[in-house]
Amino acid sequence: MARQATRRLAAVLLWASTLALLGGCGADLEEELSRSRAESRQWQTRYEALLDENREALRTVDTLEAENRDLQDRLERLSARTERLDELQQTVTSKQQRIAELEERLRQETRDVPADEPDESQAPVERVRARLSDLGAELFEAGQYDSARAALRSVLELGDQSVQTLYRLAYSEAAAGNLDAAAEHYAACLQALEADAEPDLPLRLKCLNNAGAVAQRQGRARQAADLYKRALERDERHTPAHFNLGLLYLQELDRPREGVEALRRHVALGGERTAAAAQLIRQAQQEDE
Repeated sequence: MARQATRRLAAVLLWASTLALLGGCGADLEEELSRSRAESRQWQTRYEALLDENREALRTVDTLEAENRDLQDRLERLSARTERLDELQQTVTSKQQRIAELEERLRQETRDVPADEPDESQAPVERVRARLSDLGAELFEAGQYDSARAALRSVLELGDQSVQTLYRLAYSEAAAGNLDAAAEHYAACLQALEADAEPDLPLRLKCLNNAGAVAQRQGRARQAADLYKRALERDERHTPAHFNLGLLYLQELDRPREGVEALRRHVALGGERTAAAAQLIRQAQQEDE
């Protein structure tokens, strides 16, 4: 009996020791597992952060590539513009040389002509006037209005009252801001055209329209409107007069409906200032709303 009891007690003690040992190991394992999970979460967080950084780096690369392509396009356009500028510079140089030649001719032609110089076809004054007229026309066509004005004034003083001389001089005076002189010469040109049995219609239209523009710049809005209308009476398809009349109605005469109508007519006829006319129409409509 005593031996059995001893063996049983020993078995119980062994079992208790085993349980205690297992319990201690379980706690260590649980703690280790907890640490592993925490480390795993940290590594997962770092991994996701690295993925975000990688995606951001890829986006940066895409942006840089797009910017590089844009820079390449700009460089190509700049190169094309540079070539165009070189061409324009050559053109300007050529024109400057031509202008210098014409101005030298002007200086030579305006020198006093000896009264006894022989001329089988023309009197000296007539010969000088003809040469100055040709020179003024060349300068005018070259866009050198200051030089053209000097030559054409001399032509006018020498008695040339042709419509071409009057028109060119009026245009050159307007370009220089001499509005009173321009208005005077346009009026003389129109008077000469009206007296002509077969007047030059394109020149008359340009003269009426330009005279209207001068009157408008002088603040004579109603006179300008009358001149534009006179141009349109002679040719309803004269687009510059439609545009100028529309602009005058909108900006100075407070007649927006008629202004829009004139600008629409300019657009419908395919005028050179269609884009500007369309913009003015939109602005007038927005202000009317």
